[in-house]
Amino acid sequence: MDALVPFGRVVCARMDSADSPYGLETIHSPVSQGVSRPSENTPPPRGMFLGGRMAKQEENMNQTQTISYDFGHFEGFNFRSQSALEHTLSAQQVVDWNHDRQGEAEFWPTGNKPEISAIFEGQSSVTAAELLALSDLLEELGGETVENYLAVYFAVNIQGGNLGELKAEGVQDRAPSCFLGDNFMDVRREAAFELFELYYPELYRAWESTPCDGLIFDTDRFLDSPSWTVAEVKLGSQVAVLVAPD
Repeated sequence: MDALVPFGRVVCARMDSADSPYGLETIHSPVSQGVSRPSENTPPPRGMFLGGRMAKQEENMNQTQTISYDFGHFEGFNFRSQSALEHTLSAQQVVDWNHDRQGEAEFWPTGNKPEISAIFEGQSSVTAAELLALSDLLEELGGETVENYLAVYFAVNIQGGNLGELKAEGVQDRAPSCFLGDNFMDVRREAAFELFELYYPELYRAWESTPCDGLIFDTDRFLDSPSWTVAEVKLGSQVAVLVAPD
């Protein structure tokens, strides 16, 4: 790693980056990913026809498959009745929805499962195929732990991976270090010190044992170094800071 030694006031070269809003969540990352709609025309607003017959056939093929985890609730819009669904659905009910019999529809997370909202933030709708792919991927990763959700989030929203093509091995190989807490300031500080000790153990011990009061470790400059990709995610009452070496 070519990062400058994080000593004193002059730490690592600061990387130019900008905060990018993503729907319900706030992301701080040098990488941002847009969301493509399945049409070359101007994307219609929620409530207009999106799927088309190919999407309908894809959904119907997946009707016999099972979601293994609790993905929270989903709202929906039925294009046949041109109205919002009167009640929320589970992820399994989204998968089981028959677009021929019940009407072409689209669905999106209500927000009561923050991890799901984070993974699909920036998308106007979520398909049954995506939910099934996420369920299968979590199964391969060992279950629906917060760390596994965040690893998938990082692979999709920060690294630009396609959820339907991701494999557990690839997600694990590029998984970030995850730091959780109540506020971003404290969690970023914790992340910086832990990574300093992990990646620069000799310098960390030297810094920790120095009698010089003026030798300061700047945690923000350390994390803002081009040596790291950093993302900040809001998960309900918790926050997460994700850090991966570049």
